Amino acid sequence: MNAPPPLPAPDSDSEPFWAACREGHLAVQRCPKCARFRWPPMAFCPFCRHRGGEWIKLPGTGAVQSFVVVHRAFDPAFAPGVSH
Repeated sequence: MNAPPPLPAPDSDSEPFWAACREGHLAVQRCPKCARFRWPPMAFCPFCRHRGGEWIKLPGTGAVQSFVVVHRAFDPAFAPGVSH
């Protein structure tokens, strides 16, 4: 019997993202100084080095620009969902 896949472990930087997911919407962190979006969420902006960030609720529209097909499970719990 396979163990269930591990759940994400939110930290202080990512908790607002997971809270938005629980509420049914997508949110992303944006720098209040240079206004650039950033992922993954972090304590400072990688573009202008400003500390802090604001969380913006996204409108739920857009287009998929890219995707990944996984061919190897790095954790056995994910093996059933991996494409062969």
